[in-house]
Amino acid sequence: MPWWILWMAAGMTQPVAVEAATPARCGWDDYEPNNERPRARKWALAEHSDQGELAAAVCAGDEDWFSLRLERGQTVEVRVRHHPTARIRAPEVYAPRARRPRGQAIKVPQGVGVRVQARRPGVYRVRIRSPELARAAYVLAVGPPSKPSARYPATVAGRPSKRR
Repeated sequence: MPWWILWMAAGMTQPVAVEAATPARCGWDDYEPNNERPRARKWALAEHSDQGELAAAVCAGDEDWFSLRLERGQTVEVRVRHHPTARIRAPEVYAPRARRPRGQAIKVPQGVGVRVQARRPGVYRVRIRSPELARAAYVLAVGPPSKPSARYPATVAGRPSKRR
């Protein structure tokens, strides 16, 4: 008699009851609780390191919200650096009373980022999240836009440019 018939006869075909997995609180850090938009942690550079960075963590089921005040026309970059194997989504920046995130994705060494220009003054909120179940540590930095790197060598007087 084949083994699988014995296995079925023994009642092994019954589904095993598995409890619904609840999101683990693996993202707790010094800035919690900040899992909801109204409870966003205020961003004040004075309370963080000299570089204007803060270290936190997030995982599936945990969102980190931060708020910052921007003036009309002010442009900032929100940069999130993380371990290369961690999967953290690009930060989402919401204008006051907006339901959709704003901004343009930018390249960040060892991370993700977004550049936002404020259309109106007010409190903008930043959401950081990860699809992973494991704890993902990150470093958040908000600052002025970085200067683009020069693509072409500078021209020298008396020589033609190499630009095309």
